[in-house]
Amino acid sequence: RRAGSLSGGQGQRVALARALAARPDVLLLDEPFSALDPAVRSAMHRLLVELRAAVEPTVLLVTHDRHEAAAVADTVAVVLEGRVAQHAAVDVLHARPASLAVSRFLGGLNEVPGRCAGGAHHSALGRLDVGPAAIGAADGPATLVVRQEAVRLVAAGDRAADLTGTVARVTPQGARSLVEVATVAGPLHAEVPPGAGWAPRSPVGVVLPLEQRWVLPAPEPLDDAALASA
Repeated sequence: RRAGSLSGGQGQRVALARALAARPDVLLLDEPFSALDPAVRSAMHRLLVELRAAVEPTVLLVTHDRHEAAAVADTVAVVLEGRVAQHAAVDVLHARPASLAVSRFLGGLNEVPGRCAGGAHHSALGRLDVGPAAIGAADGPATLVVRQEAVRLVAAGDRAADLTGTVARVTPQGARSLVEVATVAGPLHAEVPPGAGWAPRSPVGVVLPLEQRWVLPAPEPLDDAALASA
């Protein structure tokens, strides 16, 4: 068939076949799937993973889509302002970002300003122990980050809750929803499964799993109100 008669996905398969025919040691892909619809893009991600297992080239793929990077990569380099801000496995990048800029670039929404002291983070939320990987964080102004995917919502009176707040907004995101909770330290976000049933203005308990808490040095000095402890 002529090239003009191929669909986007078919064209990309042909392009990959042509590139692999030369048996390259390194395969360079510059946003190869950006023009494809979601279903075809997912199929191409699976094909790329299968190809890597079969022919074992080193693949360097450039993308602006963090979900795509997570789907196909062993490790990801986050490039900000022309520099590599962090290079690590996908789960490390999300759970232990090297900076607030990396956290925000990867879609992190939860930031609580405060201070680290004695192996804990102190803020308007009170004293919160930090996970084992963050215990060595230097004392001083610091921001607590917890991925919204890791935050759990429970009944306001649940003893497992680390803090309480009020549901401010519920935003559907396909099968899941993003819940924004108003707290004394500002908004916190949690991704919840279908049918969770949280409604705006309802009280809610928030669980910040210990192993998912991470602290980063504050980019600027914080005022006394932000550092107040309960």
